[in-house]
Amino acid sequence: TRKIVMMNEEDDKREKEPWIWKAAIVALPLGLALSAAIAMAMKISQGEKTGMEGVSFSASNFEEASLRDAVGKIEDLIGPRDFESKEGQQRMKQMISLIVGSLSSINLGYQVESDRGESQEGRIWKNYWVDSSEKPLRGTVLVWTNYADESDSASVAALLSVAEWMRGREFDYRVRIAFVRDEQSLPSVAQGLSRKKNEIRLHVSGLGRGSAGFSVAADPDASQEGFVSYHLSGEQTSSNASDWKLTTSWESFENQVRQLCQEVSRQAGEQIIFSSEKS
Repeated sequence: TRKIVMMNEEDDKREKEPWIWKAAIVALPLGLALSAAIAMAMKISQGEKTGMEGVSFSASNFEEASLRDAVGKIEDLIGPRDFESKEGQQRMKQMISLIVGSLSSINLGYQVESDRGESQEGRIWKNYWVDSSEKPLRGTVLVWTNYADESDSASVAALLSVAEWMRGREFDYRVRIAFVRDEQSLPSVAQGLSRKKNEIRLHVSGLGRGSAGFSVAADPDASQEGFVSYHLSGEQTSSNASDWKLTTSWESFENQVRQLCQEVSRQAGEQIIFSSEKS
């Protein structure tokens, strides 16, 4: 009799369980199936892949506030970095986190790519890049800088701003914005890009820090390797590099980044030129 009473109590307990849990168990598989169907429909409706993670953006002008924010974080919060010391490695990891986090889907909306990396001082260090399109189109314009070099901190911020400016724009050439650990590792970023010499490389360095404008120097030997290469470097002035962010040198740096956007637009063949861009 006691056993029968216990069984009846368990039956009563099960009957009193909240109905929402039973509904959730039934609805979960249906919800997953519905989510998969929606994701597939969105992927199909996107048409040509753009390098963005399922988000559409309208082309916008260069954003000074974003540039200032990036420079402040890189120069004032992260600071000097290297691959050898423990502190330098920690700052290098912070730099990489800033680059990848700024470019990723939760911020600028890109699908960030990387190579397999190379081991140095017990850690794997990679190169990172984003594309304006997943298709090569007529060719590729590769815009790159060295994220490990302290003197290129402002150049890293400049390329983050170029990536923001690039959203929503269409070009005849695919544009690849790359952040590399050193120049020797650049081939892994450019692997497979050259096709009928329709690859242009723009090496950006030495921007900001009191420099004004930038000079463009061509590499005459690059064409033998199947691509055209230019070095865009800031022209040094007598301004003090330690306080350049607090002086008129900052305005000069903003103009450098605007010029860089215009150079990318010209080299990649932007299909629509917006007259509202500042010159």
